[in-house]
Amino acid sequence: MNSSASSSLTLVGLARRVRTFVGASALAILGCHSSIMQQAPKSAPVSDYSGYSGGDSRSASTAGAAPGAIAEGRSEAPAERPGLGTTFGETRYSPVRDVPFQRDSDGPTFVASLHYNDVSGAEAQRRHVLRRYQPGEPLFRTLRAGRTESSLWGGVIVRVVDEGGQPLPAYRVDDRVLLVGEAGQRYSIEIENRTAQRFEVVTSVDGLDVIDGRPAGLGKRGYLAAPYGTLRIDGYRRNMTEIAAFRFGSVRDAYASQTAEFGDRHVGVIGVALFMERGAAWPLSTPHNSELDDEAARREAADPFPGRFAPPPPRPYY
Repeated sequence: MNSSASSSLTLVGLARRVRTFVGASALAILGCHSSIMQQAPKSAPVSDYSGYSGGDSRSASTAGAAPGAIAEGRSEAPAERPGLGTTFGETRYSPVRDVPFQRDSDGPTFVASLHYNDVSGAEAQRRHVLRRYQPGEPLFRTLRAGRTESSLWGGVIVRVVDEGGQPLPAYRVDDRVLLVGEAGQRYSIEIENRTAQRFEVVTSVDGLDVIDGRPAGLGKRGYLAAPYGTLRIDGYRRNMTEIAAFRFGSVRDAYASQTAEFGDRHVGVIGVALFMERGAAWPLSTPHNSELDDEAARREAADPFPGRFAPPPPRPYY
C-alpha cells in the first residue's frame, strides 16, 4: 500500500482513496477531517481581531512596585522577542469540500520557504545572511565550456499578499526570500498554478500546519492547486467552512507560541511543498527540438571578447 495514501484520513477507513476538500474559489484540502481542525488559543480573539496593545502585564500586586521590589526567589520573565509572528486572527468564511487526489510519491516535487519580519527585523536578517567581503578575496568566477547553470522553475508561483491583494515588500538574497510585514496586518498565501496539471500544496506557518494547527510535516495532506488557477490560503482552518485569519502580531501572541510544543522556535517562516499527482507528466519536460537545441548551443558558444587586439582592415587605407 502506498504510504502517501495510507497517511490520509478517509470516511470508512479505506486508505487507498485519498480525500480532498474543494472550496468555491478553487480552494481544496486533502485528507482533512473536522475532528482535527485547530481550536483557538485561550488568549486569542475568535470573532474579532483586537490587535496587540501595550501596557503593563504584571499582576495588580506588583504593578506599582519599584523595579527592584520583586519578591525574593522569583526571577524576572525573559525579555520578549522582537519582531513579528502570526496570530490566530478573526474568523472568516472559507468553505471546502472533498475531492480525490493521489500523490505521485511520498516526497514533494518542490519545497520553498519564505521568512518574514518587520522592517528592522528583515533588514537585520538580510545583514546576517549576507557575508562580508574580505579584501583580497577572489571576485571573478571561472567560466568553463559546456558548463550548465540551474534555473528557477516558474510553473507555480508563490506570493504573500496583504488584504488588498498586493504582494508584501521583500528582499531576495540568493535562494532566500525575506518578507516585510507590519503588526496588525492581515495576509494571505497565494499559489498560482501556471501548468495544466494539479498539485497538492502542503503549507505551514511558524512550523504549524495550516489545516490542523499541529506541527507541520510533509506526510500531512494539503490544499489542491487546480490547473491554471490561483489558490489563496487566508488562515488556519477552524472547520469545514471557516478559517482564522493570518495576522501579524508579536512573537508572544503568535499562535505557535501559545499552542505548539516547540513554542516560538519556528516563528517567522512560511513553508510551501508541492506534490505531483500520480500519472501526471513531469512539469519540467518540454518537447525536443533539435533546431532550437543547435541554436541554443551556438548562442552559448558566442564569445563576448573574441579577439585580444584590433584586427587589420580588409584593405589598407594608406
